[in-house]
Amino acid sequence: LHMPGLSGIDTAVKLKKIPFQKPILAITADINPNMLLDMANGNLFDDVILKPFSPQALASRILDKIVR
Repeated sequence: LHMPGLSGIDTAVKLKKIPFQKPILAITADINPNMLLDMANGNLFDDVILKPFSPQALASRILDKIVR
């Protein structure tokens, strides 16, 4: 979620205003429970993937969102 320029949250907000029709997944090492709850309640992201993760877990989560 911490990116140069725009944050991941700011990017998701801009995409939702388009409206962007594809799933938005956040990948973060930030495990602040309040932030994760805010992201879930705001419907900004379709999934939040916490670091570290295995390549198989990442692929599985992506496939789960694009198959729907």
